[in-house]
Amino acid sequence: MTGPRPYDMKPEDWRNLTKLLGPREEEFVERYKEIEDRLVRFFGWKGSAVPEELTFVTITRVAKKCKELPNPFEDDPLAYCYGVAKNVFLESIRQPRWGLPVPDPDPPEVKEAMQECLDRCMTETLKPDERKLIVDYYRGERGAKIKARKKMAEAFEMTTNALRIKIHRIRERLGVCVLECAEAKGLR
Repeated sequence: MTGPRPYDMKPEDWRNLTKLLGPREEEFVERYKEIEDRLVRFFGWKGSAVPEELTFVTITRVAKKCKELPNPFEDDPLAYCYGVAKNVFLESIRQPRWGLPVPDPDPPEVKEAMQECLDRCMTETLKPDERKLIVDYYRGERGAKIKARKKMAEAFEMTTNALRIKIHRIRERLGVCVLECAEAKGLR
């Protein structure tokens, strides 16, 4: 294993982590274990081949950053760890520095067949207004996409969270249809 492990951390990093998770030993151990377990599940859910490695990379980074946090007890340590974990995961995909396996991209014929499944499911599973909604929801780049989603929510007289839930429900139905289509074609 080439990634860092908890025992690779410097004593000062452990002290910094103690400030974030709690000065009492039992509190620290309990919170550390909870964060470690949740991060392993997070990376596993994301499809990482080595969730433990990425968990230790995340915890090491959090420990190094703890001294820079103004008041670690005001913020939720788990939320901060998830933020770091997202970055670690994205880095592991873009630049596999830890010798992590990089998934093979699907061949063009598989991508084409999956696109056909998606197109068919969009027409057969979704109503026209749902198709328009989901296409508009994912249109655009970064800041423009966020602004467009706020406007969409306002147009439907709902919060952005309610819009997110509505999109999630549409995507679930669409996802089931696409998976069934892919299985029928022998793709998955």
